Amino acid sequence: MKASCTRFSNRGCVEDGRIAVLGRLNRKMFDLDFEVMLRFIGITKGIRMNTAADLKSALVRIEEQLSSLSAEKIRIEAELDVLERQQAKEALNKIVDELKALNLDPNEIAKALGVSVVGSQQKKTRAARGSAGPKATGTPKYRSSLDPSLTWTGKGRKPGWIQTFIDNGGNLEDWLIKN
Repeated sequence: MKASCTRFSNRGCVEDGRIAVLGRLNRKMFDLDFEVMLRFIGITKGIRMNTAADLKSALVRIEEQLSSLSAEKIRIEAELDVLERQQAKEALNKIVDELKALNLDPNEIAKALGVSVVGSQQKKTRAARGSAGPKATGTPKYRSSLDPSLTWTGKGRKPGWIQTFIDNGGNLEDWLIKN
């Protein structure tokens, strides 16, 4: 009597420390290996290597067989991958169905596994244009003696009236606002 599967790996059911791959695919691989062995015996047994032409024709036949075998190998590997994914999906569905039958909270399961469950994160959206409040202006540090309405905080690029004053030999300290 075969024991039921207790653990799953990415290759299938794990029994007695070994991985039991799907029987049908396993049988195909054995048949393919046996067929390759028979072909090799047939190729080498029937070849008389007396001339260069014989060797060339044998090489061509071997290369053709190698290319067909590589195509077969690729096809079987793809089939194996599909079957492994299908088996993993079925195992996961079985586990989820059992958990649903027990009415367990997903947060409790995540806590038991040591994983955190975060709700779906919403994409950040930008605010509409013009919805931002007015920018806070800094306190003015410099004031023009010619036009008292012209002020500068001393941060950022110098305004044109300050630059003109400095270029004409003025001292910036003269326009410093003293409180």
